[in-house]
Order: sequence, then structure tokens, then C-alpha cells
Amino acid sequence: MKRKKSRRKYLGKLAVKDPSKFNFEWAKRLDSWSLEAVKYAGLINSNGIPVSSVFDLVDRALDELKACGEEAVLLEGDKTRETMMDSCCRAVAKVIDHRIYRPINAQSNYQLMTQGTHKPAR
Repeated sequence: MKRKKSRRKYLGKLAVKDPSKFNFEWAKRLDSWSLEAVKYAGLINSNGIPVSSVFDLVDRALDELKACGEEAVLLEGDKTRETMMDSCCRAVAKVIDHRIYRPINAQSNYQLMTQGTHKPAR
């Protein structure tokens, strides 16, 4: 508990003093939680019921970010939610059927539409 508190304090100070380093440190944590999502997505008990919701990791990551302070939330809040939701959806889809979750590549779609090569469905 003391280590976690110390880490939060360190990250909170880093968010204020050196945002780019904070972003780097926070990205390492997001990667770790994303791997946890893959690990927990397929865990079920003997009755076939999920041990816990993999989506609890989204709240856990956001709570951890909030504990680092307001500046940290401003820097990484939206990205954290988006990254963790994507990771959890991918993990669940991988267990059930990978075809159910195909995130859209917004940049590619934007380029196709602005170049006039994409015709929207009618």
C-alpha cells in the first residue's frame, strides 16, 4: 500500500513537472493493464461464470489515474478510457469470436472519404 501511494505521488508530480515523461510512464501502465485484460477475459469458474468482469480494469485504470491528480487526468484521462475499453473489447472478442470486434481505423476512413474514393452506402 505504501509503495502504491508513493508511486501515485511520483506520477502526480511528474504530470505537472514533466508531462512527456508522465505520458511515457503512464503508457507502460496501460500496456500492463491491457495484458491483464487478455489474461482475465477467458477466466471462468467451474460453473462457467466469469471470475470477474474484464471491464473492471477500465475503472481500475481510471481510478489509479485520478489518484495521481487532476493534471494527470487532464493529460491522459480520455486516452486511458479509450485504450482500456479497446483492450477489454479485443480481449473478450478473442475469447468469444474475434470477428465480433473490429475497430474502425478512423484515419484511413477519413482519407478515403476526403479523396473521393469512398462512396457511402445508401
